Amino acid sequence: MASPAHAFVLSFYTRFPGRVALSVGYGPGLTEIFPFVFEALCGTPIGIVALAVMTQQDREVVHLYHVGAFTPGSGHGTTMLDELCSQANRFSVALSLSPVPCPTEIPPPLGSDALDAWYRRFGFQGDGHLVREPVDGP
Repeated sequence: MASPAHAFVLSFYTRFPGRVALSVGYGPGLTEIFPFVFEALCGTPIGIVALAVMTQQDREVVHLYHVGAFTPGSGHGTTMLDELCSQANRFSVALSLSPVPCPTEIPPPLGSDALDAWYRRFGFQGDGHLVREPVDGP
């Protein structure tokens, strides 16, 4: 039986058929990374998400390697993160990430401080490496 963290990742990876080549699909320690094209409810592709199950402080968490909207400033990043957080609550899984502005856009849509503040709106906490614990209730 899959752990809650693995079940969370597979719920998204099997829901969205679009695939993205991201490096070779492995992170540090040969952690398998699951990149996919995130779709709006109507089926329109709106961005890319890359997830992996990692062990942090003796527990499994889902690390967000990448969350990127195809059209920055469109609200699609918020849509994707809302859904990721909602499902993390449902699966009782913590999410982690290290916020880094996209280096390919000059200037980036959000600078380092603004990006950090954006993730904190969704309940992420920490210093440099951010973690969001699952929330009970609606």
